[in-house]
Amino acid sequence: MATTQQSAADVRANTGIAVARERPAIAAAALGRLRRPTRSSLEFAAKAAVATAIAIWLGNRIGLHDSYWAGVSAVVATAGTLGASLGAAVSRISATLVGLAIGLAAFALPVSGVLVAGATIFVALTVLPALSLDAGARLGAGSTLIVTALPDHSAISDALARGANVPLGCAVAVAVGLVLLPHRAAEHLRTGLADDIERAGELIRSALQAYLGSAVAVDLPDRVGELTRASSAHAAALRDAAREPGERGARLQRLQRHVAAVGELVDQVH
Repeated sequence: MATTQQSAADVRANTGIAVARERPAIAAAALGRLRRPTRSSLEFAAKAAVATAIAIWLGNRIGLHDSYWAGVSAVVATAGTLGASLGAAVSRISATLVGLAIGLAAFALPVSGVLVAGATIFVALTVLPALSLDAGARLGAGSTLIVTALPDHSAISDALARGANVPLGCAVAVAVGLVLLPHRAAEHLRTGLADDIERAGELIRSALQAYLGSAVAVDLPDRVGELTRASSAHAAALRDAAREPGERGARLQRLQRHVAAVGELVDQVH
């Protein structure tokens, strides 16, 4: 009996030692999964924090009800570039107003309840994408619940409060992005196009060297894939650039031609 108890104690002790030895490895593996914040992520966080604080403060100053909605909208409308922020702001405001309009229409019906709330969400998620408001569809549909979930007189005031807070928060986010650490999508796009041209030239040189047998380039498919993905992202950047002040007319058309030309180059390299 004593021998059995001693054996069990030894097993527990050995298990404890093994676990203690594994803990540093587990901690090192967990730390290895952590990513160091980049400059762009820190800039985004700073702009979102400043925009949120200003939006809520302004909402309280002008007497808006539930001014935290202005802060939420400021976070949603904050983006890495001015063009992207403008796009997010327009989508957020438009989707919210459409969603509230659908909710108010449901409020006017002689019936209410859970089924009406669900049906209203269905209508909102059908109408919003049809209006090309896909990016803000879920937020807009959520706005209908303010009116339909608890259909009483306070629902109207809540809907009007959100309808006022959302544009305020979005406007503050755009203004902060224009003043604090401003970045323009057009400039990022021009830099990206120049990088694509340089990488395309390097790929061609590597492929020719591999063909002539003077070098081995086993990573060519991966590099081509990276170049193709980068080129595909330029379409979204071009849409953001088109929203920015100063990127209109001949300047925008020239940028569009450059995007098309680099896209053709990438296709030929591929």
